[in-house]
Amino acid sequence: MRTVNITVVVPTKNRPGLLIQCLNGLYCQSSRGFDVIVCDDNSDYDVAALVRAHPLGRLTDVTVIRNPGTGAGSARDCAAAKASGDVLALLDDDAVPDEHWIAVIEREMSSSTEKAITGRILPLQTSLLSRCRQSRYEARQRAAVATRDVDFMAGGNSAIGRSTFLELGGFDAKFLMMHDAELSQRMKARGIPCLYVADLVIHHMHVKTAIEPFQNAFNSGRFRWALAKNYPDRKLRPLREWNSIVANIAGSASEDPLDVRVMNSFLHCIHLLGHARAQISGML
Repeated sequence: MRTVNITVVVPTKNRPGLLIQCLNGLYCQSSRGFDVIVCDDNSDYDVAALVRAHPLGRLTDVTVIRNPGTGAGSARDCAAAKASGDVLALLDDDAVPDEHWIAVIEREMSSSTEKAITGRILPLQTSLLSRCRQSRYEARQRAAVATRDVDFMAGGNSAIGRSTFLELGGFDAKFLMMHDAELSQRMKARGIPCLYVADLVIHHMHVKTAIEPFQNAFNSGRFRWALAKNYPDRKLRPLREWNSIVANIAGSASEDPLDVRVMNSFLHCIHLLGHARAQISGML
């Protein structure tokens, strides 16, 4: 076991209230073995002033850097290039880490930094759309507990060795969504493990605006098609997808309440429309 130095990377854009909540969560960490880089992805307010006013800066080094508005993946790459830690702890500005988040990363990464870890996501809201998103996370998390070695990495709740991340080339900035899924595929091809750690917990604001879940469903379909261009095992099979929708509505594929099953099925249909749109347009 060895001591690891951790740099927490938080990309942010135009969400000052949520960023404050995120910094509050870092302020309350049980372990102080970390510094923070907030990467402002071209916000229209003074992010640096907000961060300077936050008490987190009295406990640890907090740096604000600027990215030209090219997305969260690009912002994380920019921060990783400037990080001093040998472990990058990846967090989103709409998430509040559990008080032991840093301590869990220290525990898991102290044996080796040539890997990634990802963890559990819990909701900060109880609305229907939030419960729908959480049901999808829970399905993935139940499967992950059984295997531990997983082929996904939640970009807003994960950690990876900095040298490993840089050797992989970081996130692909073309993927404005699903850049974490794309990186996971490159890790898998290189034999770099990603371990699911159930007590690596963040609390996430699933829904920011009423239209956002529908936009995300459509755009994730588009980027899923782009992902499958390079990684055929991620290819969407329409018949299987439609069968899944039918099974979900009928309740044979899920124990969720009817309202959650129906809404998730509707969002899945929008996802498939986004996928079809990408095939037609030939994005990326």
